[in-house]
Amino acid sequence: MDIEFPRMPCDILGLDVEDILGTHKTDVMGELFKKRLDSNGKVLSTESAHDKEESRSKIRDRARDELKAKQGC
Repeated sequence: MDIEFPRMPCDILGLDVEDILGTHKTDVMGELFKKRLDSNGKVLSTESAHDKEESRSKIRDRARDELKAKQGC
């Protein structure tokens, strides 16, 4: 699956899944890689779940900065 959100920072996006039995899982990462994009769609960096060992306030502040810079994912 390859989906682009040109005006949505990667730190805001997550993936939830539900299997055929109705089991719901939130913030699934697995082999999920997020590519941060600038306002022109150029890749700035690639991130994985292993890269995200930060506090929620630090992630919130970074997402705010990414929104101001019109970055996407």
